[in-house]
Amino acid sequence: MPFETFEHTADIGLEATGADLETLMRDVAQGFFAIVRGDSPVAEKESRRIDLASKSFERLVVDLLDELIYLTDADGLVFKEMRDLTVETKKTDDGPSYTLACTVVGETFDRKKHAGAMHVKAVTRHELSAEPPRDGREGKVRVILDI
Repeated sequence: MPFETFEHTADIGLEATGADLETLMRDVAQGFFAIVRGDSPVAEKESRRIDLASKSFERLVVDLLDELIYLTDADGLVFKEMRDLTVETKKTDDGPSYTLACTVVGETFDRKKHAGAMHVKAVTRHELSAEPPRDGREGKVRVILDI
């Protein structure tokens, strides 16, 4: 399994690893989707485009999760997968910056169909760590979500 969840008081943790930026960010998103939808199947009826730019990799992870929480809350959606994902690093005088573009696909939340779903309220900064892959070493993200 490319991601794992772990118990945390009144929260749930998510940990993901990946050999490249796309794999790592896709696994973070898939972990989030699994937490939100539980074991429920999700149809491919709706899609939303996500475009992000962040000054650090840690910020990119938080921005992605914040956007997914927003789309879940504001649009009432649950997601199945992330498509057409690109993650790029750009070197600047202030250090690396990151961009992410993708489409997330899913459907409108249905209380009966998605009975095992959890409502994620926010990304916490408590014990947050996000290391991008580099020098042949896998990247790793560890984040706690407020449920």
